[in-house]
Amino acid sequence: MNKDLQKEIFYEIYPNSFMDADGDGYGDFQGIVDRLDYVKELGVTAIWLNPHYVSSWKDGGYDVVDYYHADERFGGDAGFAKLLSEAHRRGLKLIVDLVAGHTSEDNPMFLQSASACKSAYDDMFIWTDTVWNAPKEYALMKGRFERDGAYMVNFFCTQPALNYGFKDITHPKWQMDYRDERTFQARNFVVDVCLHYLAMGVDGFRVDMADSLVKGDPDRAATIEVWRYIFAKVRAKFPKAIFVSEWTDLDKSLSAGFDIDFMNDRENTFANDLARRELWDRENVSFLQPDSALGIAENFQKTIDLIGRNREKGYIAFISCNHDTARPTRFLRGRALRLFYAVLFTLPGVPFLYYGDEIAMQYQKDIPSKECGYARTGSRTVMNWTEGKNHGFSSAAEDALFLPVDQTTSVERMQADKSSLYWLIKDLIALRKREPMLQGNALQAVPQDDGRLLVYRRGDLTVAINPTLAEKTVHGAFARILFADGGARLCERGAVLSAQSACVLA
Repeated sequence: MNKDLQKEIFYEIYPNSFMDADGDGYGDFQGIVDRLDYVKELGVTAIWLNPHYVSSWKDGGYDVVDYYHADERFGGDAGFAKLLSEAHRRGLKLIVDLVAGHTSEDNPMFLQSASACKSAYDDMFIWTDTVWNAPKEYALMKGRFERDGAYMVNFFCTQPALNYGFKDITHPKWQMDYRDERTFQARNFVVDVCLHYLAMGVDGFRVDMADSLVKGDPDRAATIEVWRYIFAKVRAKFPKAIFVSEWTDLDKSLSAGFDIDFMNDRENTFANDLARRELWDRENVSFLQPDSALGIAENFQKTIDLIGRNREKGYIAFISCNHDTARPTRFLRGRALRLFYAVLFTLPGVPFLYYGDEIAMQYQKDIPSKECGYARTGSRTVMNWTEGKNHGFSSAAEDALFLPVDQTTSVERMQADKSSLYWLIKDLIALRKREPMLQGNALQAVPQDDGRLLVYRRGDLTVAINPTLAEKTVHGAFARILFADGGARLCERGAVLSAQSACVLA
């Protein structure tokens, strides 16, 4: 367990959307470099960069054509090397996306595998024995290439799945056992990609769809075995490499050898209950809504238990949002949104902040899909820096921009208002870095008679959240208020929280 990671706070950057330096309407590496001082001043310690690889752009960069080179739309290999150097010069770590489960259909390895001729990559992807054999229980494509077979895809039809084999064999004519040496080609490819970037100085990886490698593996035991193999090879040379999984199963992820696992938005979880709980008619009934009747104690305790049994193994990652999910502004407004960040930055683990969330960028639900983003497109709109042309993102014509600007906010506007969300998040990050008790995995619920209060202990500190429109009292012996947003005062019985307020008590 790398205990240094408990001090990290990540900032996710979608490179198409962050900053355009060359005026073509798309974000690029130089644009990110130009804004690294802003990222540093926010207080975060590390950057997660979404896919920078050469891509066909049929899934926002997650369809990789060439893993070993940076896409020219961003500035190519030289631009990436400069970004890495400039981030490190400012003391910022940089991790990149590792797309381990699939490639692009335009990847040369797949095109060779899809040829009627024999090649070194015949077993690199999952193919049936004949084009007529395409069992409906699998996501199989057929009739698009010369090879006589159907090939499995992971997500979209353009993303052929790498062959890590099967755990449960149901079609022995074409399925390979995950221990078959032919399936090790995919494992060793991932090892090689990791070693390539770590040798360049990259600090680690966020692994896309980390639990999806071995097929027919419902308990993920075989996938865990594959990751252990990969980590043994990589960490023999780079023991401090950071690996963050998109798994949302802390027990399995850490057992596989990951350092950090995302708590993505899933129903019947604390993270969902807190801000994103919706009814079928899309009415938001989340705990942080002032008029909510939702009880959160049961799912919160499940999260506490989850963190507790993994306390010495690794970390959970609560996120503000990411490139695949709707921004929190779709669910919360005003003070409820501020309370969301008060919780995010006082929970255990390693927090991840999505670019633009610190200035309350909006989820734009009515814009057309771009590069197969579909509903996700609304969270990938360009960053708003100033009040000028294109909100400072690009000098290009408005109709040439990667995606539209959000007219409701900008960094310039938020920084000018000391009461804005930007300054709250900056203060919360500083508080977390200043108070060791807010780092690490210590977490204990403090039960309240009032189910509309959320109170928890982080070591010697107590965090109290009152999402209601009424004043509430938290009972306890407190010496001082370390942080408050919305109003709090000490009294003989404990602390009195104003309506829709949060505080950290010592």
